[in-house]
Amino acid sequence: RNDLRAFLDWWEDNKRKKSIVAPMGAEAMQLFTVHKAKGLQFKYVIVPFCSWGLDHDGYKSPNLWVKSTAPVFNDIGYLPVRYSSTLKESLFADDYVAEHSKVYLDNLNLLYVALTRAENGLIVFAPDPKVRIHKNSVARLLHDGIKGSAELANKFNASSQTWRSGEIVVSSETKSKETNTIFLDTYNTSQWRGKLIVKKTAASVGKIEDDQQRQKINYGIQLHAAFSKINYASDISLAIDKMESEGDIGVNEKESLEKSIRKLMESPQVADWFSSKWEVRNETHTLLPGGKEYRIDRLLLKDKHAIVIDYKTGSPKKEDQKQIGEYCLMLNQMGFESEGYLLYLTEGDVVSVVPPKMTKKKNQNQLGLDF
Repeated sequence: RNDLRAFLDWWEDNKRKKSIVAPMGAEAMQLFTVHKAKGLQFKYVIVPFCSWGLDHDGYKSPNLWVKSTAPVFNDIGYLPVRYSSTLKESLFADDYVAEHSKVYLDNLNLLYVALTRAENGLIVFAPDPKVRIHKNSVARLLHDGIKGSAELANKFNASSQTWRSGEIVVSSETKSKETNTIFLDTYNTSQWRGKLIVKKTAASVGKIEDDQQRQKINYGIQLHAAFSKINYASDISLAIDKMESEGDIGVNEKESLEKSIRKLMESPQVADWFSSKWEVRNETHTLLPGGKEYRIDRLLLKDKHAIVIDYKTGSPKKEDQKQIGEYCLMLNQMGFESEGYLLYLTEGDVVSVVPPKMTKKKNQNQLGLDF
């Protein structure tokens, strides 16, 4: 689909998978995850959050597929258990130890990668491990490593909680090739809607050789969609603008579509259907006893009087009347005095439909209409 809702759905599913690729020669800071930085080298590196855990986070603990030869479990085969330190006291202690060792080693390797990417300078922010949430993080390894070494501990400033070695020197590298910058005082712009071509219909099941026939079908579909958005005659322009903003029609199609709708409104009968005296229900779904569902294109209500209108885009056919007759019969059984009409949008013809007669049955179920 080519509407805003479809884009937002797509973005929700894909936003974490997309990234902006910056050119390597750009004079700008590059943002990487530690995983993405594997195998790369940089002049200077800043690690702003050196505090990831050495074990699985409790709320993200995976399931382990384990198997035991002990009674009760020996005939079950593999079964999933949540990774937790409580498994050390269970029959699955070996599985827990194996997973714990793997995740510890993975996070240790991640720390190694983070600390070995820099060529000239490295700045690391590691929180104090005395804070409870960082007790079992890689930050503890850094603090313990510094304090446990006499050589490293000499360079640790306890008051500022910083460890420093060497000096960061910004080298003045000259560019081998100067680039000429061109500034534009003026530049031409144009509306993107005039350049973008949006496909507004799905592919037909059968192949239509005649382009004129295809255009006629597509135009009928657009008319049908426009009428579904119109409650009263005053809504025509608003409905056309909404179709354009949603990508259903192009700018060049607005005028001809609105002209066709207003031409249909020249009929006194059609104009009456779009007057404010009616209570309007567009695209009304109806559910019949037995589970059969219908959708009425336009239903007009006033007291106990109901008018059912079905839009058609092709040439008049006898079978079109059968469904509208069933709608009217349904409304009559509900106590309405109903009329049924077929409005052929491309030709402008209006066909009145006579509903079938009601037949009385014993214990006949009451019909319900859901608006």
